[in-house]
Amino acid sequence: MREDTKLRVARPSDRLAEVVRFYRDGLGFAVLGSFEGHEGFDGVMLGCPEHRYHLELTHKHGHTAGRAPTQDNLLVFYLPDPADWTRAVERMRAHGYEPVPSFNPYWDRLGKTFEDPDGYRVVLQNADWPAAKPAHDPSNGSPKDSDGRPLTAKLYGALASLWPLLSAPEDYVEEAAFYGDMLQNSGDAPARTLLELGSGGGNNASFLKARFDMTLVDLSPGMLDVSRRLNPELEHFEGDMRYVRLGRLFDRVLIHDAIGYMTTEADLRLSLQTAFVHCRPGGAALFCPDHVRETFAPATDCGGHDGLEYALRYLEWTWDPDPNDDLYTVDYTYTIRGPGGTVTVEHDRHVEGLFSRATWLRVLSEVGFVPSVVPFDHSDLEPGSYELFLGIKPVQP
Repeated sequence: MREDTKLRVARPSDRLAEVVRFYRDGLGFAVLGSFEGHEGFDGVMLGCPEHRYHLELTHKHGHTAGRAPTQDNLLVFYLPDPADWTRAVERMRAHGYEPVPSFNPYWDRLGKTFEDPDGYRVVLQNADWPAAKPAHDPSNGSPKDSDGRPLTAKLYGALASLWPLLSAPEDYVEEAAFYGDMLQNSGDAPARTLLELGSGGGNNASFLKARFDMTLVDLSPGMLDVSRRLNPELEHFEGDMRYVRLGRLFDRVLIHDAIGYMTTEADLRLSLQTAFVHCRPGGAALFCPDHVRETFAPATDCGGHDGLEYALRYLEWTWDPDPNDDLYTVDYTYTIRGPGGTVTVEHDRHVEGLFSRATWLRVLSEVGFVPSVVPFDHSDLEPGSYELFLGIKPVQP
């Protein structure tokens, strides 16, 4: 079909006036036209004048159309901007239309479903139209950033079960205490619920759960398995921090170093928007990048732990191949000793985002937070060498 083809979705209704109110007042459509008594039919056309689609609702005198045949008869509207999506949901609620559980739970992950008076349903989906971002299509392999680079690495895939041998929970005692203090002392009270996005193997959560009621989200099924074994009492969700929507508000939000895998400003913005959408007004969100442009320095590190069947030692080499872009590279070499003393060696390259302090503060402000820079104090680090970012979500007047 030609690009200028227009779409009309037409259906009958026994409750024409009520259904028109749903789409006009609740969804915000304009009345584009109407007719009465046209060969026994009344009708109303609704939509947006600048769009190439509209609805036609009709009623034939003396005829019963009945309700929707199933709960899965849907109109789906994709609203990728969290602020636009929130306004659309709030508009529906303000006119007396509350969300209903979707027949297909897929639509509840990123959206809200509303049922019109005839039983037909509208989904407001907080995501891009899938065809616009083929790199994020599950059928297209691993998730990718907005420039097409893979977001996953061996450590979060085939080697995820070995995570505790690279980074054990006891390594997190001091930093988890710092994060907990910062989160409890920022924003207004209460500070009971905490959402961690990019929660990985759950090491921070293993300490923070004593201070907060926690919900964990991570992209890697393997890392979630590790975390569930460490934190079986906590709620876990598989999801991409750029797009996940749980439909709940939390007192506090934490994104630890997984924020580093946002390698473009567009993806950074999406992740910060996710934090903003899930943070209640007056609450706080803490973001913990490993590096910012101003303080970045090449480095090497090593370590590892022994387990019952496997042992792992790693060499970590952090470097910046191109100081003129917003990326840096971390190369890992894993030496893994397995049953019977067998040894294998794996190389794993992680490409991460490196943004300036000004970029962080600007994007945090643009998504709605009141931002600030927080020096990260840790006994293993030189004073002033690491910075975190705090966002306070304003209380709406």
